Amino acid sequence: MSKRVEQCVPVTGIDTSMANHPGQCIDNPTRLRLSLYYAAGGINYATYKKEARGYYLSVIPEKVEDRGFGSAVSAMFMSGVKDLILEVSRQSDKQLEIATTMAAERAAALLEWCGREYGIQYDLPAEFFSDYPKRPVPKDSGKLKDDPKEREKTAEEIRPIRSMKLLTAEIIRKLKKHPFGSQEGRLDEAEVLVKFFGGNAATWLVIEGEQREDGDWEFFGKVTFGDEWEWGYFLLSELEKIKFPPFCLGVERDMYLGGKHTVGQLAA
Repeated sequence: MSKRVEQCVPVTGIDTSMANHPGQCIDNPTRLRLSLYYAAGGINYATYKKEARGYYLSVIPEKVEDRGFGSAVSAMFMSGVKDLILEVSRQSDKQLEIATTMAAERAAALLEWCGREYGIQYDLPAEFFSDYPKRPVPKDSGKLKDDPKEREKTAEEIRPIRSMKLLTAEIIRKLKKHPFGSQEGRLDEAEVLVKFFGGNAATWLVIEGEQREDGDWEFFGKVTFGDEWEWGYFLLSELEKIKFPPFCLGVERDMYLGGKHTVGQLAA
């Protein structure tokens, strides 16, 4: 089992009015847990992204409750943030000590990200990971070699930006053939022109659409966020702004939706 380096920062208050996504964090967290750990890399099946092998630093909002017979710790799935600190081919005590030094420099930015994302207030510690051994960072540490300024990134730059183009020329041609009302009454028998998805279960099935005067696209279709399906209107600009925790991944388009599919087939 790989070693972990951890530190908990007490939460001093919550201000949801200042949060970007107040509903995507556990209610009334009591602390922010910083964890430095080694991961073997590969496909992350929560995000479907390939991750590098190395040491990662995560910050997770947690709630600690006294149950009388002991304390219970809870956290919301997919909340918080993590960042690759040191890319290595294998773990070792030496590499962990180097990663701890680098994580101590990075921790404040990740805490700031959580504070802004969820409206969490805290007092910044005087020192990070003071109880753990550290080692000076060598010049060939392997930390994102193609970007020597990576360690200087601010919390604002932590968020990965989804660059996928949600509308293609082919989809726009389909939308122009299916303006509002063109599939009226067909409901679950209507043809799905494009499928968007994100997070764990959010899905948008578009059956009609029109471009507005301001250049934005308005869609009509069937939508779910993991529970019930509902029919409704939504904008392309709204989809482009959505970021799902903990890594702020954006909405994606199903690139493998070949052939013709009905709403009933995809919303089953």
